[in-house]
Amino acid sequence: MSGSNTATNHLVPWALGIALLLFVPMMEGCVSAASDNPFAEATNTDRFILRVESRNTYEVSVFVNPAGRRNLLGTVPGNGLEFFEFDYPAGRPLNVELETRIGDRYRLPAAPIFGGGRVDLVVMNTLRNSRFVRRSPD
Repeated sequence: MSGSNTATNHLVPWALGIALLLFVPMMEGCVSAASDNPFAEATNTDRFILRVESRNTYEVSVFVNPAGRRNLLGTVPGNGLEFFEFDYPAGRPLNVELETRIGDRYRLPAAPIFGGGRVDLVVMNTLRNSRFVRRSPD
């Protein structure tokens, strides 16, 4: 009887090893499938092209602010012109914030601009006078 117990004792580690080798790849498949969050793709976005004409003598940084996150689009040189292309959450008013190199900041009132397309923004020497000029058709 002790001989059969010894044989069984040697088979148990092998059986566990084989079971783990089969189980681990199955778990990796489950983990990768779980990391693909279906809600991450659920948010629709609109594609905007923002034309920024600066009449400010200082370099101006342009930010968009979807959902309370301030994201830098880029920088416009003093008295310069730049185009920025970006995705923005669909159905939300366009929130733009400006900041000069010397630290002046201004958040434009949320613009009721939806659906993407081209939007023109003029940055004035006094940031508070900056404004959206027009929205070009898609």
